[in-house]
Amino acid sequence: MRTTIVLVLFSIILFSSCNIALANENDIGQSKIYPTHPLYFLKKIREILELKFAPNREIQAIRYLEFAQRRIREVRSLVEARRADLIAPILEHYIFNLAKALDLTDLKDEAKVRQVADTVYMHLQNLEDIYSKIDHEAAKRSIRTTLF
Repeated sequence: MRTTIVLVLFSIILFSSCNIALANENDIGQSKIYPTHPLYFLKKIREILELKFAPNREIQAIRYLEFAQRRIREVRSLVEARRADLIAPILEHYIFNLAKALDLTDLKDEAKVRQVADTVYMHLQNLEDIYSKIDHEAAKRSIRTTLF
């Protein structure tokens, strides 16, 4: 039992490292672990734990915004892996995470609202870029729906 817990914690720490990429400021990169990866379930467990240990609503809102950005990265990875058929469910999770972030954000705080707006604008630019690169009609429809 202890070995399993240690292994899971080690995996979470290992997969939580960030990549540094030299690109334009709106390039959010790609996800190394996306829905077709066998260890994708660890990513979901990590997100559950991140929310569980968030000390307040502000941190929860930040976490949900991070999760939304991860979904955009996953979409980019799915395009590269030629798995556009999985884009629609990922974008549904993106919309859910974004809605939760907005629900938890103090809309009276102008700085926080501006931060969320800037982040969402970057997401939308990435989705427009992805849209121009794919031919899968269902994925394009899902991206259009998300953009609107």
